[in-house]
Amino acid sequence: MIARFRILLPYTVFVPEGARLDPIKQTVASYQVTIHPPYQTKLLLQDLDLFSEKSPIDLLEDLEPVSDPTFFDQVLIGGRRGGPSTLIQIDFQADSFSRKRGQEPQRIDPGAEFIFAILNSFLSKIRSLTRSPYVKNVTPNESHFRITYLDDEGTLLPEDKELFRDFRCGNIEFNANHVSEAIWNQIQSLPDSYAPLPYEKLLLDAQSMMSEIGACIFLMHAALELLVEHALDILKEAMPASSREIWSVLTDKQRYRVAEQYKDLLPLVSGGRSLVKELPDHWNAFMKLCKARNGFAHEGKLVVEGNELYLDDVKEIFRKVKEIVDFVEELLPIEKRRQPFSGAKIDIGKKLADPNPGTNRNVTVRVDTI
Repeated sequence: MIARFRILLPYTVFVPEGARLDPIKQTVASYQVTIHPPYQTKLLLQDLDLFSEKSPIDLLEDLEPVSDPTFFDQVLIGGRRGGPSTLIQIDFQADSFSRKRGQEPQRIDPGAEFIFAILNSFLSKIRSLTRSPYVKNVTPNESHFRITYLDDEGTLLPEDKELFRDFRCGNIEFNANHVSEAIWNQIQSLPDSYAPLPYEKLLLDAQSMMSEIGACIFLMHAALELLVEHALDILKEAMPASSREIWSVLTDKQRYRVAEQYKDLLPLVSGGRSLVKELPDHWNAFMKLCKARNGFAHEGKLVVEGNELYLDDVKEIFRKVKEIVDFVEELLPIEKRRQPFSGAKIDIGKKLADPNPGTNRNVTVRVDTI
């Protein structure tokens, strides 16, 4: 039996016309794995946006290789025309697969984590050999992919009331930037010399690069570092004389790391307000962020206490970081904080999927409002 995995890449890999790329065969765990060269597909990434008339799950019906690929004179690879390919196909062969209806993506067979580990290993080799920064790893919860179960001859299995033969997972990402009356009026009230605070710029950059986990970790850490320095510079001016003496003794002895500034110095200048005591979960997230940043800087690995960080982990850290920023800003005079948020609530409506008795379906919708 064959489990045929197909995924729409979020970027294009060009293949030269006439190239002979034989499939890569290997044995992994109990599976015979065949990695096919990149294919062209008639399904385009822009077809899977919020404004498409069809649902993302139903559009995945078109996630298959085209019979007559197109090549362009504008892109030459070693003198040969290039064809834009966005489909990767990996076949897993085994005696049988678990296909009980109702399974979530992490419970499919082969498992999503297992499939994407093989896929990302393959993509990492392309990235390294081509030295292309645009070839990146992908994750299940940000991807459009499909798994079809076939017999050994490559024919779709018959329908079964208990077992599914087709699994589809779709994703919609929609970044909604908007300007309302409140924002427009606030823009006009700001002086010509207005500029965002340095930590604010880094925080927004971190949010925009969430899928670039390493860069996002560095930007979040740098934002918190600039924030605490900004807060300490302001708050220490209003300290009572007794605290000023302690401050001088502490800061003369050593240069404090960012975590120690939050833990030891911030309570000293804020009348005892403590992130550690008041928001212990946020402090733990901050410690996780510091460990991830240091590990990535010194070892090139995003690992905390033996566990690799994934996108969902970074999203949770980011939520906590934003609330840490709010906590610190509450200690500052209003004129020393970011401008107040004037965004409006945005409601997103989208048909996700039509019912299909032969298919298991999963869809994720993510919306950023800025």
